[in-house]
Amino acid sequence: MEPHPWWRGNLPAEPNGFVGRQAEVTKALKLLAETSSVTLTGAAGVGKTRIALRAAAECRDFHPDGAWLVELSGERDGGLLPHAVAAVMGMPERSARPQDDLLVEFLASKHLLLVLDSCDRLATACRGLAARIRAEAPGVRLLLTSRQPLGLPHEAVLPVEPFRPPIPRAPASRPPASWAFAPWTPDPWPPARRNPDPYPAEAATDEALRVFLDRAEAVAPGMVTGEAEIGAAERICRLLGGVPLALELAAGQLPAAPPRIGSFPANPRPTGPAISSRTGSLSANPRPTGPAISSRTGSLPAAPRSTGPDVRPLPGPAPTGPAASPSTASLPAGPVEWLADRLEERFDSRAVVQPSFFRPQRLRAVIDWSHESCSPAERLLWARLSVFAGPIDPESARWVCGDERLTDVPGLLTGLSAKGLLTPVPGGYRQPEPVREYGAERLARLGEEDRTVRRHRHHHLGLARRAEAGWYGPAQEEWAARLRFSLPDLRRVLGSPSDPLSAELAGALWIVWHCLGRLNEGRRHLGRAIAAAPVADPGLPRLLWADACVAAAQGDSERAHRRAEAALSAARDWSDHAAAGHARLALACQALLTGALGEVRPAVRRAREHFHRAGVMTVGEPLALVVAAIADTWRGEFARAVTVLEEAGRLCEARGELWARAQCDHVLSIARLGLGEADEAARAAGRSLAARWRLRDTAGAAETLGQLAVIASIQGDARRTARLQGAEKRMRGLSGARGSGRESVCEPGTVAERTARQLLGDDAYDAAFAEGYDDDPGSAALHALG
Repeated sequence: MEPHPWWRGNLPAEPNGFVGRQAEVTKALKLLAETSSVTLTGAAGVGKTRIALRAAAECRDFHPDGAWLVELSGERDGGLLPHAVAAVMGMPERSARPQDDLLVEFLASKHLLLVLDSCDRLATACRGLAARIRAEAPGVRLLLTSRQPLGLPHEAVLPVEPFRPPIPRAPASRPPASWAFAPWTPDPWPPARRNPDPYPAEAATDEALRVFLDRAEAVAPGMVTGEAEIGAAERICRLLGGVPLALELAAGQLPAAPPRIGSFPANPRPTGPAISSRTGSLSANPRPTGPAISSRTGSLPAAPRSTGPDVRPLPGPAPTGPAASPSTASLPAGPVEWLADRLEERFDSRAVVQPSFFRPQRLRAVIDWSHESCSPAERLLWARLSVFAGPIDPESARWVCGDERLTDVPGLLTGLSAKGLLTPVPGGYRQPEPVREYGAERLARLGEEDRTVRRHRHHHLGLARRAEAGWYGPAQEEWAARLRFSLPDLRRVLGSPSDPLSAELAGALWIVWHCLGRLNEGRRHLGRAIAAAPVADPGLPRLLWADACVAAAQGDSERAHRRAEAALSAARDWSDHAAAGHARLALACQALLTGALGEVRPAVRRAREHFHRAGVMTVGEPLALVVAAIADTWRGEFARAVTVLEEAGRLCEARGELWARAQCDHVLSIARLGLGEADEAARAAGRSLAARWRLRDTAGAAETLGQLAVIASIQGDARRTARLQGAEKRMRGLSGARGSGRESVCEPGTVAERTARQLLGDDAYDAAFAEGYDDDPGSAALHALG
């Protein structure tokens, strides 16, 4: 099994080496051990998110239910905060109760760490949710990041400051100017003649320098090699006030720096230990072995003299004055010195010494420079990417941002990532919030904001249309992952319910609402879209039947019936047979919920007639057959149910479909067991469990584990029954399902438990049950399938 599977959290891998900040990480961990919530505060770019993620990773194994990151920088609607948290943790929304109540109830029995990143835009909503979690979910630890404290009662605040820049030092003694024009020789100055290092190894705390060197090594290997470069790097750290994001962006400029020109070749990389006395151990990028630059004023490593043209003074007396300085006359600037000089040009002398100029202005200046150093195409792409709310995949970036001026969007994304302006994440890239805000400003100045937002909206509507068309087919698993990845941007488009595009999107995303378990969020969006849609809107029938299906899945039969009847009437007005078929399917589900079993088959038959008249292949047809089969099993007509389900299975198999086939196989298992065919029932349940696990349907997987436990009891395997029931309970807790539904003494699970206890004895049953409960969900699923 993988060390941190998806049910144990979603913390991303670090995009580069974690340098410094261990004191802040240790402090955050100490506070988390003492209190239930910690807020990391600080200006943009100081590294709050990196500290929070490192702290979460270090204590992840102490939280049995995992560590979860919820990124909020792109969210704008505080009402969607509980839905965003639930979606990240894979919590299905099966009840019509308020989502914050459901979320807190879900978390009440959990022992997990929840990281809410970038709470600034949703401060009020984050404050309210965090307060409820602290009060009602004692096993949950909260780690929040915000530019300002949230104002929670007894809030533990950990301020995050920029790195302390290296302290300016007196320059080292140098040989006379004439030495600069003599043949290159090893350092003529014995150690006793050099200035002592004011930073002994045990006091090396220049984390700003370490960050810059680490990033410089990543983007331009071997460029920082000697004493002059280290000095220039220190100067850069002081100029940027130790702001980590500014240092990373500045290092990203090194590949564009002009090469060193002059008599001395670039110093070879030190091949010994890292520059330890000034910067501490560079564990992320250890230097190769060889002579070390052991101190801030140590000698430059010996190197052969260049065979190229020599830079020598004109005949006559040796030059005097400032021009004779080796650093300005004979030792030409390398890329790092060039970078430091360019930064100094951007800051006046007061900025260098006044702390008030440290943070926002310097970060803004470096972002400005990064913008200037980009190509025109990269600048334009940067601005257009600001319309994205969440992670960006290359295909979406190409559709939203590409045109005749941006023909190579994937290549431009790679270039922006190399400059530190995008952070790689699984499946695409993420924009640091200051970079996104800067891009939004540039997009507004370009006058392209409305156009790019429209393209963003049209693209995500097109994504939903393609997902809807492809859902009933073999790419279902890929579409599920794609829709989950794009959910922040889909929410952004849905934020304007009066917009026709948003209304159509709300209906097209019935897959997300119904099939991927986001019922409550779907109910919110569908309700707003229906309220804003005109009566003559041709998309209204789909909105109505989608809302009816959501209501039926949540057990709200009254709303399901009302919406389904309205959808059927609107579909008739528009001669929309596909919508009429789905409306009939919703009415069949409503009849099933209310126990009107005699109405189910006629509604299913009419639904199929509408689907056939529409001439479209839809997952609604096999799903309608499953509904009819459920009614048959409830009446005890198991053979009839098997016949119906075999037809539904053939339809799904022909399309390579998973989701409806999983529902079909679960009901088929029940029907087979009703006929006394336990082995066939076990095989059908195994197929259902495998499909549901692939689709990350933990609630459905728990249901199927319970069915397998019943089958094991009938087969006489009491120990397997107990272990599967333990795994079922663990899986129900993972999904947030309430209880196991064994209130009745005649319920099959209760009967199976009682039988297993009689065969094993209470102690043996409890031991096997605990073994299944303590197993991780992935292993439990494999055991059940084995």
